Amino acid sequence: MSLRVSLSCIVAFVVAGAWSVALAAAPGSAGQDRPRGPIVAVLPFKVLNKDVALQHYGEGASDAVINKIVNDRALKVVEESQLDKAVAALARNQTGLFEEDSALAIGQMVDARYIVIGSVQLVGDEKTGQIKVNARVLEVETRTLLVSESVFGPIAAAFQQYDEVGARLVTKMTAHLAQRTDGASADAVAVATLIDEGKAYDPAFPPARSLTKSLDSAMAIYAKAVLRDPRSAKAQLALGHAQLRA
Repeated sequence: MSLRVSLSCIVAFVVAGAWSVALAAAPGSAGQDRPRGPIVAVLPFKVLNKDVALQHYGEGASDAVINKIVNDRALKVVEESQLDKAVAALARNQTGLFEEDSALAIGQMVDARYIVIGSVQLVGDEKTGQIKVNARVLEVETRTLLVSESVFGPIAAAFQQYDEVGARLVTKMTAHLAQRTDGASADAVAVATLIDEGKAYDPAFPPARSLTKSLDSAMAIYAKAVLRDPRSAKAQLALGHAQLRA
């Protein structure tokens, strides 16, 4: 598949999202499907126990976090197939846990704002034992640890522990977003920077640097700007104009 075809797919997705934003904001519209916010990638939680029969507890933990994010309209989750490709592209270390650097690299590959990593450990038998769930949220752009949460409770109530961790993570992420959007928006600054970078490659603009003009390269950067802030009219306009010339 050529770069131009791939970009066309991205553009189609982005334009569809832009129309959803416009319809939701229009007077008299139902506005039922509000635009999703920043992207979150939830990596598989590692079960620290060696017993193969216990590995499904890790899937339960990551699935619960994903469900919490899906139900919160301020965030959106990376598609599973896209995440699987990124995970497969990077090797894991000897413990099987994702190191922060590897997780951040995956976040960059899937254009995620946040990365969730975690682990599960069980003590005792499944009927009377205890389960500990650890989870962390990393902000990809700043490469910083945003949230670290841990819950401990009966294995018999494992799903309650999963839900508790998921709820805490979502609360912290949405609170962080609210803080970032107060005053000068970091997203707006990042979008403006990406648009300027795209213009440097865009044949429609005078050359500002010794770069080879490429509409495909410009469209790829404009698409990143829209993904960074789907509500940015400037990013949507830049991508739309480039699409018309493709």
